[in-house]
Amino acid sequence: MPTTDASTIDALAAPVTDGGVVVWPRGAAPASLARRNQDMLAATDAMLLERPLRHWRQVARGDRPVILAGHQPEFIHPGVWAKHPAVRRVADLVDGVARYLLVDSDVPHQLVLAWPADDQGRLRKAWAPAPGSAVGLAFERYPAVPADTWRAFFDAIPQNSPTALAPFADAFIHAEPATDGRAADYVSRWIAGIRAVETELGMQSPEYLSVAGIFSGRSEISPAAAAFTAHLLLTAERFAVAYNDALAAYRRRRGLRGRQHPIPDLHTDTDAIELPFWIVSAGKPRRRLFVSKPSGGKVLLYAASDRDLTDSTTHRTDEQWQPIAELPIAKLREVPESLLQPSDGAFGIRPRALALTLFARLLTSDLFIHGIGGAKYDQITDAMIQSYFGIEPPAFACVSATLRLPLTLHDVSRSDARRARYRLRDVRFNPQRYLHGSPSGRMAALIEARAAAIQASEMLRRSSPRDRTARRNAYEQIRRVNQALLESSPAFDNQLRAHVVHVEAQLAHNEIAGSREWFFALQPMDRLRMLAEHVQREVS
Repeated sequence: MPTTDASTIDALAAPVTDGGVVVWPRGAAPASLARRNQDMLAATDAMLLERPLRHWRQVARGDRPVILAGHQPEFIHPGVWAKHPAVRRVADLVDGVARYLLVDSDVPHQLVLAWPADDQGRLRKAWAPAPGSAVGLAFERYPAVPADTWRAFFDAIPQNSPTALAPFADAFIHAEPATDGRAADYVSRWIAGIRAVETELGMQSPEYLSVAGIFSGRSEISPAAAAFTAHLLLTAERFAVAYNDALAAYRRRRGLRGRQHPIPDLHTDTDAIELPFWIVSAGKPRRRLFVSKPSGGKVLLYAASDRDLTDSTTHRTDEQWQPIAELPIAKLREVPESLLQPSDGAFGIRPRALALTLFARLLTSDLFIHGIGGAKYDQITDAMIQSYFGIEPPAFACVSATLRLPLTLHDVSRSDARRARYRLRDVRFNPQRYLHGSPSGRMAALIEARAAAIQASEMLRRSSPRDRTARRNAYEQIRRVNQALLESSPAFDNQLRAHVVHVEAQLAHNEIAGSREWFFALQPMDRLRMLAEHVQREVS
């Protein structure tokens, strides 16, 4: 959306109430945004690789409107899954196609499935790493894992009542093997599991698309992806300026300093120019893509790791940074598909976040539906579209939701915990406040001694403020009397301590039981059905 809506977008937040749904922009139906985008992009004169943008849109999306969303193929929570019924419903309203981009080219920090576990009456977060996953490994490179291994993985998750996990796990475990007979890979299993749940819900699933498949030439959309990538390679200098300027404007509006947040600038102060793509190679960590300025009818590609990007190693003349490919400009323009399928198969190209969103919004869809985080960051993409392509950015939408597991929550708040901790601290300094009834005997004498010690301390503060020794002795006398009062009634101090422990344990329980982040298939089917119907009403 236009950057004039920045404050509204920045204020977007997940719903607080269980079952709540957020759809943005309010007051503008997603279907009407899709039709407007379709008409606007069909009429634009913007060019991509010396052909009109509308030509490549036809290649990527066909004749019918496309409603698109996307996410990494993780064990997603209901707020992410809410985009699935959303794209399906909006696509039906415009007689279009619902699609979902699986960002299987991404490298997760750690892929785990977590669940709330009952530990002797207390909830705790339990989790297990996905078989085959590894730190630094992209989803697309997860090795195929036998069905029995996955069966053991899902069997370890306790289920006290029927949930969507059973159909998800069953379809995941029994996913069709690869064409060569090997076990299904992780992404294929994930798709099978999601589809099984959505079938149980009576939903028609969106068409799931693999980013890795698109950008490695294995999809009908690949020619448009190749043209998009080649165009950026050939105009790298101008694109990098637009990219960094858009980031700078985003940071200025939010008072962000430096050049690293929310994402780093592209490097432009080297002999080659960085573009927002990854170079992927078998057996190697992904690296950043750099391209030389066109010269002699060709461009050179470089792959640089974060370690390479230091003051002493950013020049491509250094021995440790050699070109990985030499691409004729004429071939890039005439046969861009060759870029995604190098003859030697030595490397592949994958888009980073903003490049992928730019491609998705301009070429593959008529409306892109984000989650909340994506909607906020896509204001950067808006500015890039305006400055780099010179056109009004197509509108995007945002859908999210909150659906908590049906677990018991204690009637306690953080304010209750603060009050309990305050009372526990205060009783050490003012024990007389917490005595019940009229004090007598030793207790009354201690209270009198406390009052006298405080009075002496006040007199010293006024008359001898520099006599630190005397004032310290007076303070110690107050502390000793306070301690004696506490020891005279130890049960009350113990009760306060126990109350703090109890309240904090209830808060810890609520944090686990009330989280919106649990895997969506841990929900009962009727709750997912309720959420899907709510989302579809809201986007209508």
